[in-house]
This record gives sequence, C-alpha cells and structure tokens, in this order.
Amino acid sequence: MMPGVMIVHRASGRLRLRVASRRADAAWLRATARRIAEVPGVLAVEMNVSTASFLVRHPISEDVEPALRDLDIWSFEYEDPARPPPLEVLSGTVAELNTYLRRISAHQADLQTLTFLLLIGLSIAQILRGKIMAPAASMLWYALELAALSRSATMNRSDDTSRPAP
Repeated sequence: MMPGVMIVHRASGRLRLRVASRRADAAWLRATARRIAEVPGVLAVEMNVSTASFLVRHPISEDVEPALRDLDIWSFEYEDPARPPPLEVLSGTVAELNTYLRRISAHQADLQTLTFLLLIGLSIAQILRGKIMAPAASMLWYALELAALSRSATMNRSDDTSRPAP
C-alpha cells in the first residue's frame, strides 16, 4: 500500500508535502526526494526527515502539483486540513476564558471589567511615578473606550430583551 501524502502548505513557487507514515524511514525519504527532483519544473527539493516533509521549489509560472500527484510512490488521499486562522483561535480562547471568569465570579466579573480595572490601576501607577504623558493618557483612553463599549453592549442587551418575541 502506498503512503498517503498531504499538502501542508502552498505558496508562490513553493509546495510543502508531508508523508507522516514515513517519518522514521530516512532511506525512503531520500529516494523520494530524488524522484521529486526528476519531475519537470521542480527547481529544488529540501527534505526534513524529522517531519517527513519535502519542500518543493518550482517556478511561479509552473504548477508541478499534477506531476507530483502522478508519481507512483504515494497517494494524495487528503488535502491539508482546514485550520482556522490564528486570530480566530485566539478569539475563541479569549471567549472561553471570559465565560470561565463569568462563571466563577457568579457573573460579577468578565475580561472587559478586569481589563478596565487593570488599565485604571496601571494609569494610576504611571501617574504616581510622574509619568503622566503618553503611557498614563493611553491607558486611561483605553479604559474609557472599554467603558463606552461596555455601556453600548449593555444598552444593546436591554434593547434585545425589550422586544417582543416574533
């Protein structure tokens, strides 16, 4: 049975392939790197034994993927898994933390409230140090922005609950 290969990254002039099932097979990886290098349009192949991956460099104008798919050394059984963007992952993590804080505080605190208090505290610390220009002003500005956002969100929530159900 041929090992499965996964495209883990595409960029202009580059293609990264991973054959996870051959991670410990250095001889197979070297032989495969030689086969990939023979594909028309491939400029260079870099092999990483520890990750069982190949970085295939090719001219931007050429698509070498079809020729790589036709090699009889592997099967393209699946494509790279859909990974959410890092900012989306971070946003989800922050939302989970916020939910946790609200739950353990009996809905008395959330990240927005804690951030507001932290920024006020840091502003006061900067003022006491005599640094009242940019850092203190910035932190106060951020705190006031959070307060305005919080007030706006509270008003939106009260508007939503006052509407009759359809």
